Amino acid sequence: MPVDYKYTHPANTGRRKARPLRFLIVPLMLLFVAATVYGALAYETRQIDEWILTGRAADAEKVLRRWTWMPLIDAYIYEQLGTSTLIARGASSAGPFFQKSESKYLFKPAGIWQEVLKLLWGTGRYEDGLHYTKHLEKQPPDVAVVRFYEAGFLAGLNSLQDAAEALKAIGPLPELTNEISMLKAEIDHRLATNQYSFVGDRNELTVATIDMNKKVSVRIDQFYPLLKNRSGDYMAELAQADALNKAVLTIDYRIQNAALSALGRYAGAIVVLNAKSGEILAAAGKSDPFHSFYEPASIVKMITLAGAIDHGIDLTKIFPLKCEGSLALSDKRILYCGKVHGQVKDVKVATALSCNVAFARIGFAMKPSDLISNLKRAGFDSTLNEAFLPFPLGRIAPQNPSDLYLAKLSIGLDYLEMTPLHAALYAAAIGNEGTCILPRMLLERRNIIRLPFGAEKPEPYRAFMSREAAAGLITAMEEVVRHPEGTGHRAAIDGFPFAMKTGTAGKAAQGYNSIIIGIAPTPDPKIAFSIFLEHAGKAEFEGARITKLFLESIRGYI
Repeated sequence: MPVDYKYTHPANTGRRKARPLRFLIVPLMLLFVAATVYGALAYETRQIDEWILTGRAADAEKVLRRWTWMPLIDAYIYEQLGTSTLIARGASSAGPFFQKSESKYLFKPAGIWQEVLKLLWGTGRYEDGLHYTKHLEKQPPDVAVVRFYEAGFLAGLNSLQDAAEALKAIGPLPELTNEISMLKAEIDHRLATNQYSFVGDRNELTVATIDMNKKVSVRIDQFYPLLKNRSGDYMAELAQADALNKAVLTIDYRIQNAALSALGRYAGAIVVLNAKSGEILAAAGKSDPFHSFYEPASIVKMITLAGAIDHGIDLTKIFPLKCEGSLALSDKRILYCGKVHGQVKDVKVATALSCNVAFARIGFAMKPSDLISNLKRAGFDSTLNEAFLPFPLGRIAPQNPSDLYLAKLSIGLDYLEMTPLHAALYAAAIGNEGTCILPRMLLERRNIIRLPFGAEKPEPYRAFMSREAAAGLITAMEEVVRHPEGTGHRAAIDGFPFAMKTGTAGKAAQGYNSIIIGIAPTPDPKIAFSIFLEHAGKAEFEGARITKLFLESIRGYI
């Protein structure tokens, strides 16, 4: 019997129309969930490449590990985890992630593969780089480029024949023409000589070479005491840390050679530092510049003056003063001055004339405990353990705090000793607003085609004085050169202003030692220096002459 649809119950019609809609709800919900999840993934991983390349491996891995369960995208997740781990911890840690990525159907190298190669290449990580090229070769994004880096990593590991063969197989790469040429030249050089440049000065003059058996040979004898001395074998440390890349020292051979020439016949040492960065530009002499101890004499007057400023001593209550050539002390002792200076109007003139009487009075204005603690603040009775090697600094001979003892401490005689390095560090602190920067001798590393990496950053060691004290010392030390009777006026150089302080130590019978500290040029010093000349006579004569000779010879290099 035919059905008359106009009599069909409305409820039945509605149910029939609803069934198709119910079948669509589940797929739509699944699609919505998938879109939400993958959208969250895309949002969370939007900065992964940047994090990987900028050293934020921990952040990248924390996010990526949450998504390893995701189908379809897990090849990408494991690839990114491998890439991040490779950069942060090396190929051995990255290997398992790369293997998982390679096992997935949708495997392909990370989009930042070339940036990763450049990073490993540019930082001389040849072993990690070689492992990465093997990974990329599973599905090479650009055969020629990968082949170039493979050749470079092999050469860096001194697999020279394999590197040469890999280099031959590279097709045209216009963007890498210079790098290919440099790499080929280095491979040919190593094959011909069986060695390569391992240590150079800051201008890349070869200082030491290393052969394929890892034997290091120093090419310039004057560098050897700097690299192996009583504090340790720095050459061995450089080799142990990274024997595959060139170590570029902070030393400037031109300044080092000028220092040796300026010393001439005298035993002693010259140390030159970059005042702001702590880089050792020169450390030369017949005496060990790092370990030889000398009586510092009047250069300590600058430490005394800095202490007085920082302890709030009112110098207007001391100056002007009259110097009659001596100062009566307790126990019928007498402190003598080098000359009768007469009226000394202020501390700048006292510094210029190096008046013992004036600086003994400045020392007496401080408490004995403050005078000694100020010397210790300036490095005395310390060992510099934080530098590239441990170095001893100054020494204080303990005595009962008599007037004579305190006066001698104030002017640097009898009871104090300093090394040339310590004196240069104090000078550098003066030129760096009071803060001493840790001395360093490694400027950077360079990879096989001389790309620089690993530059060390300056690190503060200690504030030897306040900024106010440092500014006051510079003004006073400039007067040493400018004042017509200043002990450093014979060192003056036209058009090259600088600040210095002289010291004369030892006994006349053996010949006085001349001691100089200084910063140059002023008002914005680039270098700090100390000069110790054994048996050269009073510093205002021979010391000033050699200071001028030395600064004139290096002014074009600083």
